[in-house]
Amino acid sequence: MVLLNYKFILGVSVFAIMSCRHTPKEPEAVALSPYQSLCILSKADAADAIVTDTIEKFFDKVNPLEMSIQMKRNYPENTERAAILKDYKAFLREDVDSFTYQEGQKMTRILREACQLYNKIEPKAFPFQIKLIKTHAKHYGQGVYYTRQNAIIIPEQDLKLPDEMLLQTMLHEVAHIYTRLNPKKQASLFQLIGFRRPKSPNLVISDSLYKRIFYNPDGIDLAWTTDFTIEGVKNAQVLALIYSKVNVYQPDLKDFMEHMGWGYFETQPTDKGLEIMTIGQRQQSTLNMKELPILFLQKFNTNYVIHPNEIIADNIKLLVLSQKDPRVLTPLTKEGRDLLLKIKTVLNQ
Repeated sequence: MVLLNYKFILGVSVFAIMSCRHTPKEPEAVALSPYQSLCILSKADAADAIVTDTIEKFFDKVNPLEMSIQMKRNYPENTERAAILKDYKAFLREDVDSFTYQEGQKMTRILREACQLYNKIEPKAFPFQIKLIKTHAKHYGQGVYYTRQNAIIIPEQDLKLPDEMLLQTMLHEVAHIYTRLNPKKQASLFQLIGFRRPKSPNLVISDSLYKRIFYNPDGIDLAWTTDFTIEGVKNAQVLALIYSKVNVYQPDLKDFMEHMGWGYFETQPTDKGLEIMTIGQRQQSTLNMKELPILFLQKFNTNYVIHPNEIIADNIKLLVLSQKDPRVLTPLTKEGRDLLLKIKTVLNQ
């Protein structure tokens, strides 16, 4: 989900523009500032970019079940992962398209405003180059945005949304790219909300659960833990997982999201690493997820808590958006406002 190093060079915009292939009659890369640019990818370029992840290596990790569900097809049990991955990449490449001229103009306008708002907080928080990919959204489903390296993937139907709605989403997605580009800053930001690396780098997961794990493209790294008390469990060390609720693709389920479950799982250290605790034949969490929104909503300014990266991205979005409309801070608690100030301090360091 990211790359690039941060030196402010006026020539970087020229380099960024030259690095994008141009197709006649399609929007070209444009400068958003003297040192930040936007590249709106053609279908051919998007087909390459959507299957490339040299930073977090999503394609080395994604499970056969997840690929199967995204493609809406089941494979014989003995099918090699490499064969499924080949099909999956071809599927993704077919699921992209070029932006129309009007769509390109609209997204350029929105990303330029996003860049200006970010630069009021900290210019280094907005990458040198952002790429945009348009997708038919057949893999995750409509309404699902995500990032890969320095690209934001946008469902085609959402390109019809009002500018303000798209702006807020872009602010959130840019934050994902920022944390990917800056792993040390990412760790500092996660620490602000109580997430840290476990002492053991190894996660011990049952085979049944491991095969059903989904990898959020905006939060691929699972090894971030936090502590809280819930249902009498004292100082439980937990981590967030998203996973399939079923063992095979179910045609009667509407889309990928209907297959998906999520939760915080209690862990315990063992000789082999940090073991994820489960109960029952379905390998469910030992914790009651219904209590989590109350715990996190006031403390973290968001109920989108499926991964620390999502919590931080929503908070950065609020921080940046407050430069345009300070009223977005009105509903926040004092603790919530203090968190935004701490995030700004980390961004400015």
